Amino acid sequence: MSRPTWILVVSLAVLSPAGGTPASDEAPLPDETALLAEVLANQNRVEQAREAYTYTMTVTDLKRGSGGDVMPGAARTYEVFYVAGKPFRKLVAENGRPSRPDEALKEERRVAKAVREHGERHSRQEAAKQPGDDDVTPSDVLRLCRLVNPRREELRGKPAVVYDFEPRPGVKPRGRAESWIARTGGRLWVDEQARRLLRLEVQVKRALKVGGGLLVSVGPGSSLVFEQALVSEEVWLPTFAEIDVSARLLLLKGVKQHQEIRFSDYRKFSVETTEDVRAPQP
Repeated sequence: MSRPTWILVVSLAVLSPAGGTPASDEAPLPDETALLAEVLANQNRVEQAREAYTYTMTVTDLKRGSGGDVMPGAARTYEVFYVAGKPFRKLVAENGRPSRPDEALKEERRVAKAVREHGERHSRQEAAKQPGDDDVTPSDVLRLCRLVNPRREELRGKPAVVYDFEPRPGVKPRGRAESWIARTGGRLWVDEQARRLLRLEVQVKRALKVGGGLLVSVGPGSSLVFEQALVSEEVWLPTFAEIDVSARLLLLKGVKQHQEIRFSDYRKFSVETTEDVRAPQP
């Protein structure tokens, strides 16, 4: 927390009526370093717990009308499961229509092949101790960025602490994913009592490039929204995401993708990964 912000918080506390309890918007904001450490630890647990579940993911293409309004387009429904830390998704319906038996069989074979190939790659990476570096997760953002401009807002009718985030100066990217995060910024919402990430908004500030931009270049202004919540009063898991990307492939083809993703119907298929839910501390 910056010194002027800290002075303001202290002043509000001193000016509160003696013996009274300050209103929630006047209470001192939590220490960012301590809060970030707790949120990061909890987010790591969320990402580990998710691998013990299979769930439904519905991806809906969004289109902008002439008046600027957003309208839903084609929708695809997937069953998602994890193998050796990697998510695999199997298409089960399109626009609400379940896959035909021949389509389902073809998809089963495609997924089985992908799982088999991933298992072989994973074994080689484990033996060589060379994990992949292309997957960007919310915990990566929390680990590599610093929080600024703290304030309180409501999210879905509940109080939250909100921060802007930016790449932490002096951090050298160790792989492709970390180099991407260094080109972004955004905002995040935290449940102060549960010490959990509620919502993450990421904006691309500088172009993200693969192959030096020869293969893919994601343009500035592209964005990602991610939300999670306590599911079935048991575990914190993703519930919603929105992607708005403008990219160029092979220096030629421009691609725009605007999608809404909803996660639902979580079903636990392993008892090896669990997460304790504790009552908030007073």
